[in-house]
Formats: sequence, structure tokens, C-alpha cells
Amino acid sequence: SDWSSDVCSSDLLRNTCHGEFNEWLDPQVRNANGTLNLKNLYDIAHQHGIDETPYLNLNSGQQRMIIGIKLRATRKAQRQQPW
Repeated sequence: SDWSSDVCSSDLLRNTCHGEFNEWLDPQVRNANGTLNLKNLYDIAHQHGIDETPYLNLNSGQQRMIIGIKLRATRKAQRQQPW
């Protein structure tokens, strides 16, 4: 099975995982096998003025979560859909 079917098993998680923001971000930061591509995540963060340096000591999932939250807030403040 793919990563999303495992991670997004409940209705709440399914709505979050398959929300517009994650549908926009995940194809840009996930490899074909579903693993996270941190270089791509950092590139998108930089495009939105976000520095990943404070989060480099965290595991990749934590980095994706925190940078994702910051990306969502930045895009919302700039009225860039999706957020």
C-alpha cells in the first residue's frame, strides 16, 4: 500500500492528508515511493522565505510538519491558495 493509505486511515486524518494544501505540497516533496525529499521541502520553504536551519536537528517527519505549518501560514497571509 502507499504511504497515504497507511497514514490517513481515519476520517479526520483523511481530510487533513487529502486537503488542498497537502495535495499541492506532497507531490512536490515526496519521492515516487512516498518517502520525503528534504531538499525539495527546503527549496519550497526558501521560495516562501522560510529557513529550515532551526529544524535540522529534528527527524524528517517533524521537519515536514513544522515547515508545512509555516508554509500554510505564509501562503494564507499572502493569500496564495491553497493554504
